[in-house]
Amino acid sequence: MTGDCEDTGFDERLLTARALQRVDAFHGDLVQQWLLAEQDGDAELAAKVRAAGALYRCRDGSAAVTDARLAGDVLHDRRFTNVPSSPDVPSYTLAGVDGVMRAEATVEVPSLSVAQHDVDTAVERAVRARGTPAELDLVAEVIWPTVADLLRVALDIELDRRDIFRRLAEQAAISLDAAVCPPRLPDAHRLKASLHELRNLCGVEKFAVAVIASELAVNLTTNTVLRLFESAPSASTAGAWRGEVTTLVERVLLRDSPLRLHRMFTEEDVELAGHRIEANSRILVMGADAGREPGNGYATALAVAAHPRLASLVIAVAVAVSTALCGQLPRLRPVGRLIRRLRAPVTRAVVRFPVTVTDFEVQ
Repeated sequence: MTGDCEDTGFDERLLTARALQRVDAFHGDLVQQWLLAEQDGDAELAAKVRAAGALYRCRDGSAAVTDARLAGDVLHDRRFTNVPSSPDVPSYTLAGVDGVMRAEATVEVPSLSVAQHDVDTAVERAVRARGTPAELDLVAEVIWPTVADLLRVALDIELDRRDIFRRLAEQAAISLDAAVCPPRLPDAHRLKASLHELRNLCGVEKFAVAVIASELAVNLTTNTVLRLFESAPSASTAGAWRGEVTTLVERVLLRDSPLRLHRMFTEEDVELAGHRIEANSRILVMGADAGREPGNGYATALAVAAHPRLASLVIAVAVAVSTALCGQLPRLRPVGRLIRRLRAPVTRAVVRFPVTVTDFEVQ
């Protein structure tokens, strides 16, 4: 399923890809069932895929790698790439998303140049924007704006373009999921348009940072804050946890990864787990652990191994925003239920995180 913004056959190919995925799932393809499942059923299906062996052959010719050590080998093997080398190979995604993956291969990743005090101030301002007491969406009103602004500064995008950069980055956030799970037509058209505008706004050399780093940083921050709420609910412990956020982020990378699946393609014929895989085949690497050197935290995380050029920036942003939020935790209390993005097998991204804000510290 490929096509540029002007491609008149895009709708037909997208609908065909969606239909074929559902047909394969209906006929018992466990991986396609897992890709289509929402959060309530994905764990059980993932377990069934892993029980079928280290490598699962899909009905569409793809192969899913479920063994942690084999996954690590694939992710570090130059015979596998993020995009198909042949233009004749169906990419299972939008041409714009493949463009992001290609740009990532050569991107010059900027460093995070904002002081922690400034991040603390920005987060506190966002948390208190509605006054107290109040209810707010921690993802939409605090995490996304802060992450987007940190990346805007890192990418040297003008201040007066802040709002449009954030809007486009949020709209492009489904890119990683769309790479393996074709979105609905309205979402796909919105994604195409946002990728086109982001490319014009950021330039080709910064394009991948705006799309991939923002989504991974938001997800990693959100997952870290979820763990913080479990571990540091009171004022007496929040201060202590503030100094341990970096360690917590490392644990989250391994146990609640912002990336649960990575799509790759074979450059040549290869053999995996006793199976011959033809050149230009799609490989889906499943699992939160890349399987290389289990005792080496960051290095074994799937999100790091799959996106090594962006990993340091993503981690730095997540640590900075999570550290700032740690100082606000005593005044925050989760309410209601988390809402996750639909059709998001790669990220299982939280898109709504309701909390109440008080003017006193919860003990």
